[in-house]
Amino acid sequence: MYGYHLWAVLRESTEESDRGSLERKAEGLRRLVRERLNGGQGPEGCVLGVNGRLVFQCSGGANQRGDDHESLRDVLRYVTTELPGSYGLVYWYDDEDPGRGRFDGYRVIVIDRGRLHDRFDPFLSPTDPPVEDGPARGHPAGTRSPGTRRFVRRPRMTVRRAMVAVAMVAVPLGFWSRAMLDRRHDRLAEAAYHARREGEERRNLDAFAEARRAGPVGASVQKMEQASRLRVRYHAGRKGVYQHAAARPWASVPPDPGEPGERLLWESMLITDSPVEFRIPSGDLKNLSLSHP
Repeated sequence: MYGYHLWAVLRESTEESDRGSLERKAEGLRRLVRERLNGGQGPEGCVLGVNGRLVFQCSGGANQRGDDHESLRDVLRYVTTELPGSYGLVYWYDDEDPGRGRFDGYRVIVIDRGRLHDRFDPFLSPTDPPVEDGPARGHPAGTRSPGTRRFVRRPRMTVRRAMVAVAMVAVPLGFWSRAMLDRRHDRLAEAAYHARREGEERRNLDAFAEARRAGPVGASVQKMEQASRLRVRYHAGRKGVYQHAAARPWASVPPDPGEPGERLLWESMLITDSPVEFRIPSGDLKNLSLSHP
């Protein structure tokens, strides 16, 4: 079964509804409707005046679509060509339409600014259950036409559903934000630790420089000074790494290579020219594990 329902406001242009020939063109539309729609028996009185406007409205149908739909589009093309300022809608339905396997409902032709747009209806489709109950149209009870499937309507967004959706997003986002805040604090604490250690090693370098100005220094002091220089660079670099990581708590931190200079400090303890004597048994020295060169 095929059917359509049409409604349109007739205007000669989008600026003015009547530029002097609206009535003449409306009469041409009446003749075309009588000739083309409903098998040459078009409805009478399809163009009428409503509150100072000309309105085109009519309905039609047939057991088989045949050429009726193409005749309807011919009428609509006349409207968009001769009266490009017109606007309106055409709802049409065909239960034998090949596309019903994808969409079981009404189709819509939108008329605006001299154009025709084909759309799917979001209000009365699928027709079962909004406008019909029971078996599919034209088929025995409990059956549907082969190859068709029901069109699933999108769920309507209400205030309650919107609040639930916001809560579903906000709760995990809140836990994630808290974890990121804790991670930021931890990384800032690490950056503060390396800043403090950098300051300590710089003060050691100042002390070694003062000792050099006072006179020659021994090999042990030179090795301790070398270790402090390595550690200044190390702690300054790790401080920058953790400050950068604190600004991006979701990112990973590069691995820590470890504090350098440990071997140099042990070697400085074994040199006898140091003003402080470190006594380490030779057996313990052989078993000493040094992780950094």
